[in-house]
Amino acid sequence: MLQKVRGFEPRTEGQKAFRRAIGMNDVSFGLGTFGTGKTFVPVAMAIEHVMRGDFLRAMFVRPAVESGEKLGSLPGDGADKIAPFMQPLIDCGTDFIGAKTFGRLVSAGQIDCRPIAYMRGSTLSNAMIVVDEAQNCTYGQLKMIYTRLGHGSKMVFVGDPDQSDIGNKSGLMEFVGRLEGVEGIAVHRMTAEDIVRHPLLSRTAHLI
Repeated sequence: MLQKVRGFEPRTEGQKAFRRAIGMNDVSFGLGTFGTGKTFVPVAMAIEHVMRGDFLRAMFVRPAVESGEKLGSLPGDGADKIAPFMQPLIDCGTDFIGAKTFGRLVSAGQIDCRPIAYMRGSTLSNAMIVVDEAQNCTYGQLKMIYTRLGHGSKMVFVGDPDQSDIGNKSGLMEFVGRLEGVEGIAVHRMTAEDIVRHPLLSRTAHLI
């Protein structure tokens, strides 16, 4: 059953262009600095599409590397271990549709949040997949995720090449370089003009 959803309105020209790129291509890359909405745009779009019946589910994926800990070393069960790494994506979703609706979609299986470690072996059909913090993925991980793409799906990779926590192990720019220019694949670059957090950030992004 189709569900009522308020439309997402991009706040900058860069966000508008990114949204168009995602809509027109099966695979998109959103590259740029902090605070540009490069994660919020595809997350909101994925939720919109699912609630309108365009896709069966939205899948939000993130590498579990921020704290330098492996999932197995963290306390709790699987859900407890995953939650801290998924929280930024969950925050985007709840900011858009509210915690209650977001939770209902998760319970119904229409939203699926998982770390990259849980992606192998899956074929992702009729889904919109958002891969956040792609700069923290190796080339092999990005290739593995990309090759999960099934019929009727879209995939969006989001990352900031200047904020990698894995240094020269990051495979993002090599991966982008190999795919940029291929029909059906878009690469969109956000700039400091797209920063929508505190005004100081857009004025000082080039200094830090």
